[in-house]
Amino acid sequence: MKRKDFIKQLGAGAAVFCAGGLAACTKDVIPPVNFEVDLSNPASSLNTVGASKLVNGVLLIHYKQDEYLAFLPACTHAGTAVKYDGVNDKLVCPNHGAEFNMDGAVTKGPAKLDLPRCRAELKTPSEKRTLLVAS
Repeated sequence: MKRKDFIKQLGAGAAVFCAGGLAACTKDVIPPVNFEVDLSNPASSLNTVGASKLVNGVLLIHYKQDEYLAFLPACTHAGTAVKYDGVNDKLVCPNHGAEFNMDGAVTKGPAKLDLPRCRAELKTPSEKRTLLVAS
């Protein structure tokens, strides 16, 4: 194989690899999440509106009465775990100051991609209050 042909093939392969890698990075991919949180204990920290807690790698927020939100907390800029700011009703990255609204949408950079959100569904059978979290 001639040097020129080798470089062409190498360049084409690199372009295909980069395009595939780039597409994977820009998709809103949520890794599988599926667990339950027992809220039946009155002392559970998530029973208080405004409380937040990291459970199984997911940031859970007791947002409003009987309404919970769940996010994958890694900031989409550099991966630092975001924190819930209940006073200002937003998620904030303590590392570079990126901010996200309660839908996970970026409201202040440097992050450009929204935070992945998981489903958080409250189940309240008579004997046990449970939060189901899933992607």
